[in-house]
Amino acid sequence: MSHDTAAECCRQMEKLIESRSTNQAPNLPTLTWLNGLSDAIHERLARFGLCEARIPVDAAPTLGDWLTKYLDQLKSELKPSSLQRLSQTADHLRAFFGDETRLNELTPNGAADWRAALLAEKKPARRGEKPKSGAEQKPLRCEATARNYAQDAKTIFNAAVDRELITKNPFAKLKSSVLSANRTRYVSPDEVQAILEAAGNAHPWRLVFGLARFAGLRTPSETHRLTWADVDWERRRLSVFAPKTDTNRIVPITADLFAILQAAFDAAPEGTVNIVSLGSHRSNLHRGLEKIILRAGLVPWDDLFQTLRSCAETDFARRYPQHEVSRWIGHSIAVSEKHYLMSDSSVMDSASSAPPLLRAAESAAVSSGNVTQVQATRRNDEESVVLLASPKNAENPCKTGAFLSSKSGTRTRDPRLMKPVL
Repeated sequence: MSHDTAAECCRQMEKLIESRSTNQAPNLPTLTWLNGLSDAIHERLARFGLCEARIPVDAAPTLGDWLTKYLDQLKSELKPSSLQRLSQTADHLRAFFGDETRLNELTPNGAADWRAALLAEKKPARRGEKPKSGAEQKPLRCEATARNYAQDAKTIFNAAVDRELITKNPFAKLKSSVLSANRTRYVSPDEVQAILEAAGNAHPWRLVFGLARFAGLRTPSETHRLTWADVDWERRRLSVFAPKTDTNRIVPITADLFAILQAAFDAAPEGTVNIVSLGSHRSNLHRGLEKIILRAGLVPWDDLFQTLRSCAETDFARRYPQHEVSRWIGHSIAVSEKHYLMSDSSVMDSASSAPPLLRAAESAAVSSGNVTQVQATRRNDEESVVLLASPKNAENPCKTGAFLSSKSGTRTRDPRLMKPVL
């Protein structure tokens, strides 16, 4: 071994000692040097506690065995929906890496390729549709979905690290944070009316649509669990169970929703228990509602039912305190602001055309020539004054008590304005 090589080894070992003493991860050059060492030297460093011992390739379990064991042990701990999502992530991992791949053979580069493959997959053509070219095909998954799968993969392999099956998580640096919803589609009252008319006497579809749009219920997990016993007709309240949070909440029944519920109740056969009689398969619900929206002469929007839920909360938030609204919808205020509440131009128009709060705004002076309007309000026996000042005049009119004549544009003094403006 040359002198330079020995000096480099000494320097890198000092870095390892420093990292261990400060409980910090080694920097990238040190990790690269450490990973390039032979098994014999690496084992000696591990024996002195300078690094984690390498796990022999044939000692780590295969991906297929680990996923099967991990999911089986979670069956009694997770809700069926959470277990189903983890199972979907496991299927994607198996399809990309193969069941026989050892856990310690997976690398961050392979994890990044897996995530890229999820986003690159295209949506297949529906039955009866003409296949589209590659450029025309829509992606099968969006960025938010890929992040969900990446987060699940992190969870799965963090458990493997905790059990010391591998030394580090190859999926640790994948982007997996939740994206803020970019939901700007507001379903207006006129559009709601058109959709309800297009649904006709199909009470199940009117109910599903109304419960999502007027009460903000999750579809189908909350809408399809409702029974007629959950309706308080006298107080106009709806008792809702949320499987997602395993909680119950009370939601007000608005006048629009009350009319839909009343019509459906009157038309329901004697002894009917559930309010919604449609199947709960998500894709069938989306296709059915899309047909009704098209029949109404509208274009279906993305995230059909989630958008309706956001519109319901937006309408509530315009009229009632947000802490109450968030309780009705079933999540925190922070989640409401990040993922549900949306802006509507009609609110901006309403604010700009609202009547004035101050009487001074009702009597604006008329300017002549190239002048800038400066409003100064003085509360003195409910009296207000509006001053007009030329931008060329550097003197403060509020201090001098001067104003511009609407006829000649000359400055005159007014003793009424010599007092400070409040």
